[in-house]
Amino acid sequence: MSTQDETITRVHSAETNRILDEAERQILSLPTGKLRVVDVAAALGMSHANVYRFFKNRDALLDGLVDRWLRDGETRAEKAITDHVTAGDQLKHVLLNLHLQTRAKIASAPGVMDIYHRALNTRTEAVERHRAFLIQTCAGIIEFGIERGEFKIERTQIPAALILIELATRKFTHPVLISEGLADDTPAEAESVLTFFINAIRSAPSLFPNS
Repeated sequence: MSTQDETITRVHSAETNRILDEAERQILSLPTGKLRVVDVAAALGMSHANVYRFFKNRDALLDGLVDRWLRDGETRAEKAITDHVTAGDQLKHVLLNLHLQTRAKIASAPGVMDIYHRALNTRTEAVERHRAFLIQTCAGIIEFGIERGEFKIERTQIPAALILIELATRKFTHPVLISEGLADDTPAEAESVLTFFINAIRSAPSLFPNS
């Protein structure tokens, strides 16, 4: 890539991020939660035609937000691993942070669920990639815990453990279920479920006798 091409790419990326930053700010702060390209452009001091240079329409802008939120979740998961020493703490914070961040977004404005519904209905490949990333991340943490003697289950039991934890935490990771539980103290519930699961695989080698 030439120096000129690299410069153009950096400028394009900076403008894209700037537009997404403002779109996210509006989504998370407007009472209606309804995003309009013309409002994003006005807040940035540019014409809406300039926004369309980077996002061909409002749907493309919403897709950009979906992709960004998924990437941000993966970055936070990676940080949770580097910030904590034990496998149990890593696993807890990867999933608890996912719940807390998603819950905070959904609670902030009515229109946020529109984006999550859009992700589930039209960005299925991106959502599945994100789900696969989380499963692989949790599998790696559990294997790490087994290697260092923290977790007592066998490697052959990792798939069963992943299924169990996905079922146990669905209420805290699925956007629709999170939105239905906003009146509950779901962060405390999520921490209790994760603590119970982690303590179980720390002390019960026969947790999955048929795996």
